[in-house]
Amino acid sequence: MMLPVFLVPFIIGIRGLCPVLSNVCDTDSYNTTNAEPFGFHVAGEHNVTVIGDSIVVGEGDGEAQRGFVGRLRARFPSFQINEISQPGITSWEMFDLLASRLSAPACDPAKEALVRSDTIVIAVGTNDIWSGNAPVSTVRQIRDIAELLRGYLRARGLFDFSISAATLISANSEHEKWLRQVNILLRANTIVGLKTDISFEPLRETSLSPDKVHPTSHGYEILADTVSYYFVTHLKPSARAVSCRIPVIAESLSSRLLFISQKITAQNVAAPH
Repeated sequence: MMLPVFLVPFIIGIRGLCPVLSNVCDTDSYNTTNAEPFGFHVAGEHNVTVIGDSIVVGEGDGEAQRGFVGRLRARFPSFQINEISQPGITSWEMFDLLASRLSAPACDPAKEALVRSDTIVIAVGTNDIWSGNAPVSTVRQIRDIAELLRGYLRARGLFDFSISAATLISANSEHEKWLRQVNILLRANTIVGLKTDISFEPLRETSLSPDKVHPTSHGYEILADTVSYYFVTHLKPSARAVSCRIPVIAESLSSRLLFISQKITAQNVAAPH
């Protein structure tokens, strides 16, 4: 017994929507109950990965809510929000870190988060202040991070995603000029291939901790408000979360037909002649 002709191209077409992702974990590093076929793990209505430094980590948040990312998780419980963050990291160090993690042959949680992402937010660059980097160099490096991620995902047949950078918190009076120059370049969109839809500029110095770099709990609340507005106005339910569940039905049906075919064949062979 052969599979019906109409079913084979249907399954192949669906695999095109939800491609098999090689060199990615086969189990969900974040929630093992949500594993889906074909290497995909649809964990939320919308899957978000936030990339950044100690501000993404939530340093300085006295309420132990893990900064704006933790608040976003509480506000959007149906979203899967992951983070790839490291305190003190510069924009070029983040590029090197991501390039290393994406090229590693082993199962890696960073790759797991990125390949599932409908939206990626890049919030890095503040630590470049102490490097002597020109503002345009920082913006170009952020652009390079976006291009690195875009190329990696597209090479795996993924196109239904968005990448946005966030402007830097510019309330630090000591470095305000440098920070504002970076933000002007980010907002001007003169760097090809980089989109900036999230602004951290509304934060004032009164909402910063004594180090004048990290927000207070109130400051993180403001950042969460800003990103929440972006979520509400820009994001839609993941098309992948819907389309990648269709193969479950197709695969189940094809597996069942194959089982029946093998059973009939075995019975025919075993039947007396």
